[in-house]
Amino acid sequence: MNITASILASALVVTLAHPCFAQNERKDAGSPGAQVSSIESVRTAYREGRDKDVLIMVERALIEVSAAGDLGMKAAELYFWKGSALRRLGRYDESLIALDHARTLGFNGPELYLERSLANKTLGNSQESQQDFQEAEKRFPDDPEKRDLYLKHWKWDAMEQPRFQLWLAPQAGWDSNVIGLDPNTPLVQNKVNFDSYYAGAYLDTKYFLVQNQHQLLWLEEQFMGRDYPQEQDVSFLDNVLSIAGRQPLLESLDVELRGSWEEAFLRDTGHFRTQRTIAPALLYQAFRDVQVRLWGDWTDASYYESVPDAQKRDGTLTRVGVTLAIDLGRAWVACPYGFYNKANTTGSDYDAHGWEFGLQMTSPEYAGFKVLALVNYGEEDYSNPNSLTGFVTKRIDRPFGATLTVTFKQVEKWLGYAPTVSVGYVRHTSNITDFNYSRWTPQIEVSLGVLSF
Repeated sequence: MNITASILASALVVTLAHPCFAQNERKDAGSPGAQVSSIESVRTAYREGRDKDVLIMVERALIEVSAAGDLGMKAAELYFWKGSALRRLGRYDESLIALDHARTLGFNGPELYLERSLANKTLGNSQESQQDFQEAEKRFPDDPEKRDLYLKHWKWDAMEQPRFQLWLAPQAGWDSNVIGLDPNTPLVQNKVNFDSYYAGAYLDTKYFLVQNQHQLLWLEEQFMGRDYPQEQDVSFLDNVLSIAGRQPLLESLDVELRGSWEEAFLRDTGHFRTQRTIAPALLYQAFRDVQVRLWGDWTDASYYESVPDAQKRDGTLTRVGVTLAIDLGRAWVACPYGFYNKANTTGSDYDAHGWEFGLQMTSPEYAGFKVLALVNYGEEDYSNPNSLTGFVTKRIDRPFGATLTVTFKQVEKWLGYAPTVSVGYVRHTSNITDFNYSRWTPQIEVSLGVLSF
């Protein structure tokens, strides 16, 4: 068991004094002695680490409370102990199911969300784990002594988190219609279909300047390089340096602000683009299982290509959008999103406004695999007649995309890293032929935690 698991498991022993458990004790006092004995024996077995015994005893106790016609908080607590024992036995998916059952029956204390956080963290569901931890913090008891016990464990856990993290993800794949860094322009040399294998890597370096239960402030550098042996002119390097922070405003409302600077280079033409971005966001826990992210970003871009005046893309792009994170239960997560964008550029060809909607679904782990599916559709309406049509026709694009990603979680448990295989498809429909294309991008990637301290 790692340090995090040990700390939070210890916290669960403390929570036996939580009002939720005290309420169960008062109810049991008027119930048949067998029921009191059953629940008490389950608690004792859990404290003593006899997790397999806990599972057997819970099933027996559930039969007893069912026969007594009391499937309220007694059954809810029993399912909680079942989920906790399953998590300690390494049966994480089953643990989440039992904990969700406990929550459905009315068990809603911080210890349940601590257990869910641990199970999701081990399964690699970092977003869900963080959400569960935030829910646990909201439910800390008002009693100062008990609250301090929770906070002590939480702070200790936070202090153990690495301040510096370095991740490397080698990539290899095939692109059926190579566009490189330039999805919004005519294809290279006006070829509608050309393909290439590729190899590359993604590097993410993050350093936390502030990291506690209330604030986060970090520096991050993201680097991506990709080489297309059959289409060298679109091989590229892309580097983004960011600073971002998060601060709570209210109990269920956080504010986030990010600033970034990007420099991108193409192999043949050299310096391709500079982008400066400011991106604020509000994160609101609207319901227990729904988080709303209201976001916006403003980007000032400079391009260093030699093109006719009408095709100059220097200018600004503004976007506003909303993203939902919905816990569907049993480790299923749905993330629908939508945004509106507006571009103001030097050249008349790229003044535009548009929108996009999409849905991302994440599955629990099944048979050692975890699946992510994403679909999106949008429209981009350009303000002026396009230069490629002799300034006669206004351009309208309607892109559709879909991506399926499978992560090999069982391999991660064996080797400490998780390879992923993804297949992406884009159908970029436009009323102007030069911007009309389809694209397939199968890829394999391995994410490696290279260094942390």
